[in-house]
Amino acid sequence: MPISRLFHWGVVLLFAAAVAVAANARADDGNKTELDRLIAEAIERNTDVVEAQALAEAAKQRVRPAAALPDPMFTLAYENDGVQPSLGTQEMTRLQFMAQQAFPFPGKRPLARKIAATEADEVATRTSRARLGVEATVRRAYADILLTRVNLGVVAEQIQAWTEIEEVTRNRYSAGLGSQQDVLRAQSESTRLLQQRVRDEAGEETARSELARVLQRPVAAAEIAGASFAVPPAGGEPLSPEEALRLGDEVSPELKEILLTRERAQLAADLARRNLKPDFVASAAYMNRGGLPLMW
Repeated sequence: MPISRLFHWGVVLLFAAAVAVAANARADDGNKTELDRLIAEAIERNTDVVEAQALAEAAKQRVRPAAALPDPMFTLAYENDGVQPSLGTQEMTRLQFMAQQAFPFPGKRPLARKIAATEADEVATRTSRARLGVEATVRRAYADILLTRVNLGVVAEQIQAWTEIEEVTRNRYSAGLGSQQDVLRAQSESTRLLQQRVRDEAGEETARSELARVLQRPVAAAEIAGASFAVPPAGGEPLSPEEALRLGDEVSPELKEILLTRERAQLAADLARRNLKPDFVASAAYMNRGGLPLMW
């Protein structure tokens, strides 16, 4: 058989192997559960998510006090006439009690509460952004592991095919029916595939290292054993640019944060204009003046 025919059938065999790998890959509920478990674990362990959640909770707790009245004031004053205490004997000795409460101009407190609530919603978007970032990192690393394993399977099939081709061409060359160039070509292709296998193995190790970084613990190769790519449903249409933009508008925490920041700035401007209005203070006092009538 001519070397060109062998090469042709070798390529056909490799292509068929690749198609078989893709056709046999199916969605596995266990894989989905494993991926969801890894995502949940990474989110729970990630310090950025924990910090964002704490900041969001702190901002939420500031909403209610933002609309509270200013702290009341209580004053106790004693003025003595003479060297010795003389309350009740000297007319100028006075004991005074006073309570004061400030009341902001109407409308200031509701605005302050709205500003605090908007700021809490704004801070909460950072939690969503951190969670989405961790989830994306886990999904990318997980997909890279699966991709390298598929590539390794295809490379193994190719190495086996080229090993057989090399054996055939060497036998033909020994019998004087082939050329040394055909043998060298088969050996060169086998060497290239061996290098590709090393690169794919390194790629899987890199992906597992990235997954371990997010999870903050080592990830064994056997932990993702049996995972495989899910084949998209036949006839599935990709998202149009308009649909992709609409979906991004709905889920993007960055866009939500920008809109909330603008709303908070508008509310702050309204509050600044309302601060030009005067506030009010209510006070009540009682004064004991010794021999003189009391005052209130």
